[in-house]
Amino acid sequence: MRRELRIVLLPPAPMNATEWVRRTDFLTSRKWLGRHARSCPAGWLPLLERAVSQAERRVERATLEQYRTSQIKEKFGTLRWYVGSNEVLSVIVDYAELTSAFTCLACGAEGKLRSDKSWYLTLCDAHNKLGREGNIHALTRLAYPSVTE
Repeated sequence: MRRELRIVLLPPAPMNATEWVRRTDFLTSRKWLGRHARSCPAGWLPLLERAVSQAERRVERATLEQYRTSQIKEKFGTLRWYVGSNEVLSVIVDYAELTSAFTCLACGAEGKLRSDKSWYLTLCDAHNKLGREGNIHALTRLAYPSVTE
């Protein structure tokens, strides 16, 4: 069941910083989402893109434009997306947040919520190994790419 939730209509995660910037720039053009899209880890960007697409198909544009995202972030290993919403948008946001609990925040592959360090992160086995080897900075650069990589 988790796999089906994660992969249905899900594009791949960005392959590099340039692609991440291009895709987050596209999302930031929506007033109701704004600059907060750039706070989404690369592996969860497809979850955000799918949610935005669903919202734009299921919520009237005038209604959607009334809402504003105040924050998007990782907290306790999963996606948090704070946005004023109606019932439909709330379900879409909840779905994205739920799906992040088994999607690697670095690469978008199937992952698990890991709590074996002093922090919680949802990671695939490969990126969990990277974090366990003490390469947390490398993991951070993968999850939050920049143009200067």
